[in-house]
Amino acid sequence: KNASGIPKTTNPLDYDQRHSIIGNVHISSGQGEGPEIGGFKPFENVSINTLFQLSSGTPYTPMLPYDAVTAISVDQNPIGGINTANLPWQSTVDIKIEKSFTVSEKYKIVPYFWVRNLLDKENVVAVYEGTGEANTTGFLNTTAGEQNITADGQDYLDRYSLLENNPKNYGTPRMIYFGLRVSF
Repeated sequence: KNASGIPKTTNPLDYDQRHSIIGNVHISSGQGEGPEIGGFKPFENVSINTLFQLSSGTPYTPMLPYDAVTAISVDQNPIGGINTANLPWQSTVDIKIEKSFTVSEKYKIVPYFWVRNLLDKENVVAVYEGTGEANTTGFLNTTAGEQNITADGQDYLDRYSLLENNPKNYGTPRMIYFGLRVSF
């Protein structure tokens, strides 16, 4: 307690992520290794790497719903303590497969296939503080939002709904890379 009588509290910072679990499984075969099929070893010099990531969400401060997507000046009113709510957990699985070919003593070519977010998990990385959701501000359900809908009609509702669904609130979707690495 400080001299003014107002109790002091400790709050988590915006980047406070309490849990992060990462696992990596790497399987590779060298020269002359792997099963033989018709005199050919298809898994010779192959490498498979899988990365698993699971993490808890970062904190945010819950607010009363407000117009968070238009250029109107807003007055944010917290309804809880600073950073007392958390984003949802996030998880991804990445996989990379590569096979190396020795062209000569000096050159090695390694084509690879890499998939980030293999399961195409929709990870929420930001939310609207008024609802705790990534795709709705909750403003349209307030008195001011309903007045705007009444005044401007379906067009306002449609445009606002498009603005609410911000792709920046979500993590990277599945991404597939094909590449070629050359060593000399």
